Amino acid sequence: MASPREFTIYVVVADAAVRDSLYVLLRSLGFATWVGSVAEFREEYRPVQKSCLVIDEDLGGTSGFDLLEGLRSERVRTPAIVMTEQLGAGAQAAGERLGAMLMEKPYTSDKLIGCLVKSLGREPT
Repeated sequence: MASPREFTIYVVVADAAVRDSLYVLLRSLGFATWVGSVAEFREEYRPVQKSCLVIDEDLGGTSGFDLLEGLRSERVRTPAIVMTEQLGAGAQAAGERLGAMLMEKPYTSDKLIGCLVKSLGREPT
């Protein structure tokens, strides 16, 4: 994988404390990082090369899978990681269908880094 400085990570999480935590972690690793709520994301997001989405499954009123499905229907192929409470069959099926990697919560920095390396190192689906 290229240098983290070459990538922008978009974090869409309802919980402000989790957003802040992810922002600090990703910035400390050298990534350009955008964090916000689903409403802010819908208003501000513009797909760019060399980026990745980190989306919480529970966005407080909507599902991260629904958000990602909407993006895929708009032909946005940005690699995505969906943070989920359970890696059950339903979540795995949705992840496969949407071309997203799943990361079980609670996240750890090692889990997140591993998912980012895999997501950023593969071609968009």
